Amino acid sequence: RGDNVNLAAQYVAILDKLIEPMEQQVKASPSNAQLVFGLVSVYLQHKRSPDALRVLDQFMTDPKLDALSLLTAAQAYAQMGQVPKLAGVLSRLVQLDANNAEAWFDLASVQISLGKQDEAMQSLNHALPLSTQRLARQPGAKDLVAIALSDPRFASIRLRPEFQKLIAK
Repeated sequence: RGDNVNLAAQYVAILDKLIEPMEQQVKASPSNAQLVFGLVSVYLQHKRSPDALRVLDQFMTDPKLDALSLLTAAQAYAQMGQVPKLAGVLSRLVQLDANNAEAWFDLASVQISLGKQDEAMQSLNHALPLSTQRLARQPGAKDLVAIALSDPRFASIRLRPEFQKLIAK
């Protein structure tokens, strides 16, 4: 048992030595998405979610993040179960890329999970027409209307008159 404790301590010491240069790089370039997500990934792999969250939250303070950075941050927040932060990132993403049907759709799903059905309906009012327009141009594209009708995440709003009206379009 004492050997296991000693091995664990050695592992932590080695890990800290490996992570320290990454932390220094992120401190020097806090808006470098590749460095930030590399460090967040290492933290998550080693069960250091609070550290990953701290680095990601700091990164998210940059008002100039691009769509890819926001999408990657959304995936990290989702992986950590940070639903309110995920909603915030998706809100930023749809402001940056208002024609991204999937981002609007994902935002609606997260809003439903937060009990914000009215906001979810507003997001679906963007997502579903965008999806329908895309299907007209690309018949093989993902059909978000069909998904909304079958995905259990949307069950709580399917009977709402505005949902019924939206899918009837």
